[in-house]
Amino acid sequence: MKITSQCSEEIPSLASDHIEADTEICYLTQHALKEHSGDPTVCVVRSNSGDTDIPIILLGNE
Repeated sequence: MKITSQCSEEIPSLASDHIEADTEICYLTQHALKEHSGDPTVCVVRSNSGDTDIPIILLGNE
């Protein structure tokens, strides 16, 4: 799903049955950055638990 301040819309190509949240977050973050590579885009991924899996996955897939 694409969510902006004006609207939200389903994006069928992003549908997934993957249940691992860390991997799903990384996939969606990378998709957003690729789709808007010419635009100034910021993706903020935070984990209040101090979990380091997400940053490690993102760095490994850069």
